[in-house]
Amino acid sequence: MRDLVRYIRSCTECRKPKIIVGGYPFKIDKDLWKKVDADGQAKDAEDAVKLGEQLLIKNNKI
Repeated sequence: MRDLVRYIRSCTECRKPKIIVGGYPFKIDKDLWKKVDADGQAKDAEDAVKLGEQLLIKNNKI
């Protein structure tokens, strides 16, 4: 997962994407999202949308 996050972040055509992860492994280890260098963790799709909005607001993107 860490390699995938690094690969996505290395994309020169992407403009600093925010990466939100989730799923069973992230429920077991609450800090796993930090270990893979994601921007956050969501428990479901609705939570991911809310977190995505928060991340964009935090970075003045909307």
